[in-house]
Amino acid sequence: MKKSVSLLLTVLMAMSIITVAATSVSAAETAKVNNQNCYVGQKVVYTYFLQAPGKAEDFQGHLEYTDGLKLEKVELSDVTGVMADGQKGVMVNTAISNNVYYSGVNINEGYDYTTKSAFITAEFSIEKSGDQTVANKLEILSGSNGTQYVEDYKAIEGVQSSEETTVQAVDAESVKLDVTAKTVYTGSKFTLKATVTPELAAATNDVEWSSSNETIATVDNGVVTAKKAGSAVITAKVGAVSATCKVTVRQHVTSVKLNATSKTLYNGKATTLKATVYPSNASVKTVTWKTSNSKVATVNAKGVVTAKKPGYAYITVTTKDSNKTARCKITVKAQKATKVTVNVKKSVSLQKKGKSVNIKATVTPSNTYNKTITVSNSNKKAVKISATKITSGKTVKVTALKKGSSNIKFTAADGSRKSTTVKVTVKK
Repeated sequence: MKKSVSLLLTVLMAMSIITVAATSVSAAETAKVNNQNCYVGQKVVYTYFLQAPGKAEDFQGHLEYTDGLKLEKVELSDVTGVMADGQKGVMVNTAISNNVYYSGVNINEGYDYTTKSAFITAEFSIEKSGDQTVANKLEILSGSNGTQYVEDYKAIEGVQSSEETTVQAVDAESVKLDVTAKTVYTGSKFTLKATVTPELAAATNDVEWSSSNETIATVDNGVVTAKKAGSAVITAKVGAVSATCKVTVRQHVTSVKLNATSKTLYNGKATTLKATVYPSNASVKTVTWKTSNSKVATVNAKGVVTAKKPGYAYITVTTKDSNKTARCKITVKAQKATKVTVNVKKSVSLQKKGKSVNIKATVTPSNTYNKTITVSNSNKKAVKISATKITSGKTVKVTALKKGSSNIKFTAADGSRKSTTVKVTVKK
């Protein structure tokens, strides 16, 4: 069926006074336009391309679109010259609901459409969910030979046409992260959640994630992986807006070692254990110390071990981070006397019966475990002693009974056989 270009122009001009009613918009619902995934509230741009087998002179047709779309604007390239009445040679009419009628006559020499060219573009708002469509109906295309080719609602044989649907993203006004600062340990992962406003902007824009230092922490679609100790800033960017999270990465303790696994001490002596925490860049190197038997050996916060009495005890060091442990066996031996000393000369004289002398005996060293000293009297008729057993540092009173002499022997009772002797002589 043949149609007249001039007749269509007349019809379009007559219908141009009709308006199109807008429909309400529902945000964040999904929709499809020409099988393109998008969202209610978005805008789509439909572009129609044309390529004719020969030079085109006149054309007419229309776009049809479904109720779920609202026409925002339509553009038709002014490819024609000026008609005899001074009117432009292109015409667009949007008066009929769900249709955009267009036509053009006297196409300029520079627009022959023998190469693929875009000639009509329409922008729509998506107002309803579900499947929506936009279709171009090219009805008339005349060529340079003056012959008018017409075929209702179909592209003419030999004419290639194609369409393109462009989804327009909604600009983000702000983006926020659920966490703005976080401390984690190497090897761990956590997910940052970005909230984009308005809601439709979140649906139509991808969040671009980046790390200021990928040797410290990386990010992939919001999943942050801690690499090594240090700090990095994770940025979530949507269009022109962004948000950040400062990530502090700490290194876990993997082990702890002591400078000795066993030590032998004499009672009263002390030694310092040194703990080394691994790896060297561990973030928290704090340790605590504990003894298995405080009666045998004690340990302070600095690792100083003090031997108390013979026996053994385990000193354990524990890291605050990761609870890694190491221990040292402390064996405590009894310190024996190396010498016994007295506070008088080796020979003492008492003038007569009833006179006395106090002799103080001491074992060396001061940490001798058994500080008992036995006292013996070789001549009980000449003198008497006040005690046969004393503690180191105490005194024994020797009293004259009659003329004569006696050897008073002071012996360490710890089996060391260390002793000293004082000869006491009574003169009359």
